[in-house]
Amino acid sequence: MTPPVKDISAALAYQVKKEIAENYFGTRKALEEEREDLLRERKKLEEVWTRGVLPHLIRICQTLVGQGESQAFLKLIQREDLLPRVQPDLKSPSDDLSPAECAIPFALTAKGKFKKLVFSLYQSAKIKEDALWNTFRSHQKKVGLFNEDLAQFTSCYNLSDILSLVHSVENRDDLRGVLGENSDPRAIPLLEEKMILKSIDPGREEGAFLRPLPPLKEIQSPLKLLLDLAFQTHCSEIKKKLQPI
Repeated sequence: MTPPVKDISAALAYQVKKEIAENYFGTRKALEEEREDLLRERKKLEEVWTRGVLPHLIRICQTLVGQGESQAFLKLIQREDLLPRVQPDLKSPSDDLSPAECAIPFALTAKGKFKKLVFSLYQSAKIKEDALWNTFRSHQKKVGLFNEDLAQFTSCYNLSDILSLVHSVENRDDLRGVLGENSDPRAIPLLEEKMILKSIDPGREEGAFLRPLPPLKEIQSPLKLLLDLAFQTHCSEIKKKLQPI
């Protein structure tokens, strides 16, 4: 006996709704996992920068002794945003640098040692950040592609419509594997806000921790003037910092 046309239409409508919901949540889950991976990668890059680059900049500021000189140095390298992270460590030397990186270079005068030490620390920071910058740029490209995919996904689906569609599917147990507990109709009203996927802001999210440091040759003249002023102002304290430990 041929089933009534009404029953066939209902079955087809149900199947279409089920497939749309499964496609939506399957794609959304993949995007959510990609977003989490990118944020973890960003966090790892920041940790590498914090361990490998920031200690050199902090040590330079410690060597300059004065807070005003430290702030002038950070302004010179266009990283005044680091001042809150540098200030707590100005009076307390850390062990984040290797003995070789902390070694006092040879020079005939204390002032010469002081300048060579700052230049050496800065060059080390620049080399490490340049290497990290290439990885960071690759990460930024992946962030851009993710944001494009997310924008396309959002334009193709309306979350409110999808949740209403899921709620209208009679046999919601078929979707439980896709939605988990979210297939409970009591959760639907609160689900939309919770499930909105946000794009990743490549410039602001978790802070713009990494920016290319200017080459030493570009800042060498004003840096020398700053070092001269710092040595003149804090001569005795700087000389103590240049003593072998």
